[in-house]
Amino acid sequence: MVELLSMYLVHSLALTGALCSAGATIFTRLGLHGHDAYTASWINMVVGTVGLWGAVCLVPPQETLHARGLLFFILAGLIGTVGGRLFRSVGIEKVGASVAAAITNLNPFISTVWPSCC
Repeated sequence: MVELLSMYLVHSLALTGALCSAGATIFTRLGLHGHDAYTASWINMVVGTVGLWGAVCLVPPQETLHARGLLFFILAGLIGTVGGRLFRSVGIEKVGASVAAAITNLNPFISTVWPSCC
């Protein structure tokens, strides 16, 4: 019984994440009317930063973080947040939300294939 509930929880969390991603893409497209992709990325990063620091202040860390781990998180934040959000906004502006979302959905494939090639 617990295993079944756990499976439903995992699937509902994955579905919620997909719905939130789709909503973000649609809202970005709606927000781009009259603005450029750089403005959208800047606003997106400011709101994300405020939300992230709010969560950091509310949730205590479960274990200590080593310097090497911190470096990887900083790199992931720079690449994923700055680069990912900027290129996502530019993609939505240039080709539309539906095409940009379809290409963004290649993330799991790229994350699987890229490490095996290197």
